[in-house]
Parts: sequence; C-alpha cells; structure tokens
Amino acid sequence: MGNINIHNVSCNYNMCLDDLYEVDWFSEQNWKINISNKKYINNYSIKKGKFILSNMNNVNIILNKKIKINERKIKKLLLPLFFNFKAKCEFNILINISNNDINIDNNIDNDNDINNNTLQNNIFSFKIKCVENNIYLNNIIFKNNNKNLLNILFNFEHQNIISSKIIFIQDDKDDKNDKDDKENFILKKNNLYYDNEYINLSIIIQINKLESNEYIKLNL
Repeated sequence: MGNINIHNVSCNYNMCLDDLYEVDWFSEQNWKINISNKKYINNYSIKKGKFILSNMNNVNIILNKKIKINERKIKKLLLPLFFNFKAKCEFNILINISNNDINIDNNIDNDNDINNNTLQNNIFSFKIKCVENNIYLNNIIFKNNNKNLLNILFNFEHQNIISSKIIFIQDDKDDKNDKDDKENFILKKNNLYYDNEYINLSIIIQINKLESNEYIKLNL
C-alpha cells in the first residue's frame, strides 16, 4: 500500500499527484483470494501482479483487500485495473467498496447470491460486463483490446463522501495516426460512507463458463 510510483499512463490523465496512493498489485500476500467452488482452487495463477484465470464454470472469485484509510492518512487512492480476455461466454467484473468483509465461504455460487451479498453495506460499486469480444460499461459497448485499462481515482478528502472518477482507456495499436491512448469512457460518482477508519476493496469475477483454451487476465 502507498506506492508513489504511478504508471505513466496514469500521469497522462491528471492522476500523477504527490498525495496519490496506488493499490498494491495482485499477490497472495497482499490480497485475500476466495473462490466459491473449491474444485477450481488451483485454476488460477499470479505472475508479477497479473491474475490469470482459466478452465472454470459457474464460479465466483473475490479478490479482497482491507485498506486503512485513516491510519495511512489516505486522501486519494488509485485503482489502475488492466484487463484482457479470450472468452465466448459472459463474465462480469464487479469493483466494490464496503466497510464489511465479503465472504463466499458459505456456498455463494450464483449471481443473485453474490449481488445481494455485495449490496449489503455497500459504499461504491461498478460493473464491467464482457460477452464474447465485447465490453459493456453502463450499456456502452467497446471491443476487447490487448490493453484495456479502467482507472478509478477515489477521493476521501471530504468527510463522509467518497468521490470517484472512472476512466476507461484503450491503447489502439491499429490507429497509426493517433499516438495517444484514448479516453473512451468517463464517469463521476459521489457515495456516502460513515466509517473513515478503513475500507474493504473487492474485485469480484463472475464466470459462467471458461474453457481451458480461454483466459481472463487482470493486472494492477
């Protein structure tokens, strides 16, 4: 926690600030990993911060991190989530903030259960829906790319309010006339919260079907 070396792509979008903390990259030491179906407990790998999934059906995965906002005096927090995939069936990525732990030990194994669970005491949520080679953000459709980036900047400076700025960026390597990444989608949100001691940040992946020759890759 508390990385100051922000990715260059983040600085390009006015997120390179002195008081900006960046979420730790994925590792079994920094994140709590929970899988709803225990037979898929070994169907993931983590390599240099990249979380890779393959060959699993009807399963939910939760990556959870408790962040002590008050103790670390965090005012601005950046979640730079890179993702790409090869998958025919639908899957969802939910980004959630709450003051409670999300636990799927008790056989939460479908979308309705996990959605009800995440909505309880929820502070912030955002959903990425992926079907075949399409990405849906608030019903806006984008084509999958080798470099999809969802930057979320959280601001805790105002008491009892989390302000967030969500930016979706794609690096279009096929467009030779455009040297810069494109801001494809921007959304701003304000959410109330009443406990500024800590937050639980969760990234939830809901998978219908993922074959052995398919994959989902997430990277911080």
